[in-house]
Amino acid sequence: LQFNAYQWLHCVQRIEADWNLVLKTNCLIVCYEKLIQLPHQTITQILDFLGCDAGKAFFESLPEIKADNYNKWKAAFSPKDLKEIGPILSNQLKKFGYTESEEWINGI
Repeated sequence: LQFNAYQWLHCVQRIEADWNLVLKTNCLIVCYEKLIQLPHQTITQILDFLGCDAGKAFFESLPEIKADNYNKWKAAFSPKDLKEIGPILSNQLKKFGYTESEEWINGI
């Protein structure tokens, strides 16, 4: 579990390190939670950013996005798990604006 946490952290930090090499007009940040809560709106935003036009058939062909995936980490990790990976992930999570990241440290 700790290995996976470090792997995620390393990948995100590499993206951040190279982020400034990409023109801001060529970047779109998509929040997973927004995709889960507002899938049609978020996918439309992505398609608009890419300059793609998709009709009703496109959206009907997409697999269902499960709204219950929101905050699924709370059920997936035990308090012991959170105490193990919290110190690894919490600073990065806070950096991205996840205000609940204290839960990672405290194992709530």
